[in-house]
Amino acid sequence: MNKFQKMIPHKWHQPSRRKFPDLVRGFLDVIPLGLHPYQLQVTGELIFRGANFAADRILEIDHRALIGKSIEVVFPNLAHSEIPAAYRQITSNGG
Repeated sequence: MNKFQKMIPHKWHQPSRRKFPDLVRGFLDVIPLGLHPYQLQVTGELIFRGANFAADRILEIDHRALIGKSIEVVFPNLAHSEIPAAYRQITSNGG
């Protein structure tokens, strides 16, 4: 064991038993940035997949009732804007 390893608590250099997606989700839940993930369907419809805690606090709503609905239903003001098309482009081809 080298000098650096002795300074680190033992638990930090053991392999994590948590899966990477769980760690990412845990991180995304606590950052102070509101997030709204979407899933692109084969039909081209963008489906709202949820929100982190910051999004709930910032918008002062509980997003759970919106899960599974299209972006146009969740945010009707966006329906006639370029945003849904831009999100579709990014989710299908990357940014």
